[in-house]
Amino acid sequence: VVDVGLGSLYLQAGVNYPLGITYIGSALEAEDVFVDIVTFNADISQAFALSENFDLKLGIGTTAFSNFGPVILGLGGVVLKGEYWIPNQNYGLFLNLNIPVLAYGFIEDDDNFDGGVVFNPLLPLAGLLTSTVGVLYTF
Repeated sequence: VVDVGLGSLYLQAGVNYPLGITYIGSALEAEDVFVDIVTFNADISQAFALSENFDLKLGIGTTAFSNFGPVILGLGGVVLKGEYWIPNQNYGLFLNLNIPVLAYGFIEDDDNFDGGVVFNPLLPLAGLLTSTVGVLYTF
């Protein structure tokens, strides 16, 4: 994941593996817990410094799921991030909350391309599965 600051705006892009899905599969004792899915995420956010070491970022973003095949599914919506930088260190902690308001999908089948967008009031609950926590590092 790369997070690039352009003044008070930040552009973030990343490629990840959904370990949460693997954990759920192993907890349910599934035979094949490693799925062939990769997640791509991107967002643009505005940073608000709430203290010397804590920033709150608010923006819009998307998470797309793909197996590098003919199907791509994704969620898009509001992104809320909290970043705490450990004083006098070059690392910190983050919490990234996704609040999707739309789902989208694209399917390619024998040179036919089809896609669509869905709005549903229950979609923000999907943010429980796409939100992340982690460690930040700066050079």
